[in-house]
Amino acid sequence: MPLYHFSLGSDAVATTDVAVVELSSPQAVVEEAGRILADMARDELRGRDRASVFLIVKDAEGHPVFVSSFSFASVWPDPASEPTTRPGPHRKAGGPDVSSSRRDG
Repeated sequence: MPLYHFSLGSDAVATTDVAVVELSSPQAVVEEAGRILADMARDELRGRDRASVFLIVKDAEGHPVFVSSFSFASVWPDPASEPTTRPGPHRKAGGPDVSSSRRDG
């Protein structure tokens, strides 16, 4: 079975090698990538309003064969409902306007 090298990176962490895995098929690569990204998401999203994470999979010769990524953003539609106990900036100008999708009651 071929060897695959998995490397992770994010907007907060430089790219790091996380695993070398022997996998039997391209589908197995996708499944392993999903598992690794889900684990990374739990760590990266804790306490953050925004995060971007990516994964690069290389074959035994070091050639990229698969790339996967995700981005997360949360926005308080009503600034009055935003918690006042969180430090740091919470919203960026030009962010998505979600006020029209709010439901009252």
